[in-house]
Amino acid sequence: MLNVLPDYGHTVGKALALHMDVDTLVFTGSTKIAKQLMVYAGESNMKRIWLEAGGKSPNIVFADAPDLQAAAGIWTSDISKAHKTARAVRAGSVWVNQYDGGDMTAPFGGFKQSGNGLDKSLHALEKYTELKATWVKL
Repeated sequence: MLNVLPDYGHTVGKALALHMDVDTLVFTGSTKIAKQLMVYAGESNMKRIWLEAGGKSPNIVFADAPDLQAAAGIWTSDISKAHKTARAVRAGSVWVNQYDGGDMTAPFGGFKQSGNGLDKSLHALEKYTELKATWVKL
């Protein structure tokens, strides 16, 4: 069952994180509340918790791109510089000379305090499913 409950994390999120009958919690909000929800989840049934929490998207505009509007991503006409910088940036998604590209087949998610887990693509299914192995000898 999937329920979407838009509300404040410090009230509804806390109640869900502490509830013994909730198996998984997905939260989008501040890093402060996300950290609290992780503690509450551990104090209850150690439920899985997936977070999208207050991350920042870097803007990197190189001098060889003066005519491009700044937005999150890497802006440059030097593709080698773009690849080198993309490897160095600690972010779940990096766009070069565009912003918010991609499609549903590519995973999307943050690093570090931006959250954990991935949205979009088949990778997102692991948030909502449990794997079980059953062995039968006949």
